[in-house]
Amino acid sequence: MIKGEKSSYIISQITLSCIKHNFVEFVDEHGYELGVLKIAELFGDQWDKCKYEVMQWYDFEIEKIVGDIK
Repeated sequence: MIKGEKSSYIISQITLSCIKHNFVEFVDEHGYELGVLKIAELFGDQWDKCKYEVMQWYDFEIEKIVGDIK
């Protein structure tokens, strides 16, 4: 088992990736506002720690890609 600061970083990065993946799916299925509520319900405190990063990532990366396709 990995211990210490490095393990916390790895776990937080994996959690962030999981939240990003699910965020895209939830927003596609439920719309932005309801998707945010469902992600918050699913991930709880972890969502609170990274929600601004996820929302900015979504707005700049995903919305830009979708906008370029349309």
